[in-house]
Amino acid sequence: MKVSNMLKFRNQLGELQKHKIKIYATGGMMMAGTLALFMHNKDDERYKKLTKDQKLMYWNFFLEDGTHIKIPRPYDIGFVFSGIPELIANGIYTKNGEDALKDFVWSIKTMFSVGDISGLFQPVIEDMTNKNWTGSPIVPTYMQNLDDKSEQYMESTPLMYREFGKATGISPIKTQHYVDGYLGLTAKMIEEATENMIWNKKDWGDRPFAKDALEFLTYRFKGKEVEPRTIWSEKYYELVKKANGIKGSFDAKKKRAFKDGGADTREYMSEIENKSYTNVAGQLRKYNKLLTTVKTSIEVVYYNPKLTKAMKEKKINEAYAKKTEIFQKIVTDIEAKIKVLGE
Repeated sequence: MKVSNMLKFRNQLGELQKHKIKIYATGGMMMAGTLALFMHNKDDERYKKLTKDQKLMYWNFFLEDGTHIKIPRPYDIGFVFSGIPELIANGIYTKNGEDALKDFVWSIKTMFSVGDISGLFQPVIEDMTNKNWTGSPIVPTYMQNLDDKSEQYMESTPLMYREFGKATGISPIKTQHYVDGYLGLTAKMIEEATENMIWNKKDWGDRPFAKDALEFLTYRFKGKEVEPRTIWSEKYYELVKKANGIKGSFDAKKKRAFKDGGADTREYMSEIENKSYTNVAGQLRKYNKLLTTVKTSIEVVYYNPKLTKAMKEKKINEAYAKKTEIFQKIVTDIEAKIKVLGE
């Protein structure tokens, strides 16, 4: 709070005033371009499936041949002049203010690092809460109760982490989370190089989605043909929390009935509530089994020596599309049952 520092700050404010017109002009062009792109994308099913981070951190262009080009947006000022206008426009168009508000709060925290913690502790905190920076669980719900933690891996989890998991019993997904969290892009380079070294081409055939040097440098600017992560998988994870809360309430009422001498649970809830509680738990079990089946089918394709790289990628993308359909069906079904409980 020295006088010299106060004078410096005043001078900096003066410089900011000089550049105000440039900032507004640049921001205005950014806003106009973003809204024009939104109007072009708003009815495109590929755009609708994108998660909030995929929408707000990139300008997304979908070419006629199906190619998805992603241009990273600048932080801070980019969010002010592109993220906020797009959130408002999307909220007005979809008439879903609740989702728009959630995306806005997430964006504020992510873009401006509000309440952020030191990078040294961030992977640890995320592990403890089982939630990464996008808000998705690190270990998917349908894998959390596996007795053998070395089986906690996705089809895309690099072999180096799976082998480490077999040797130690540690979750490969969590190991990758820590390595990626501390090494960032360097971790991706190590993973790609190690994957090529470990891959047994004789027994497993071609490796799907392998990247050469140029593809590795440009992959962040090109969307996948079928995205494994979609808005439906994100909504699924949110609904699982609600569903678990509902099941907890149901179990508490059953316990209360038992303590009251085995009274009928319907004395504490309506018949509609009773059925809805039971159905929510049943639906989760059903779909978790389906998701596990899809994961297994993708693994079978990955290591099939009779299939070419192109054939493997085609089948895997079809499985990812099927997975998205499952997530969408889960969300639709559970939302309907939760709505009944709310009424």
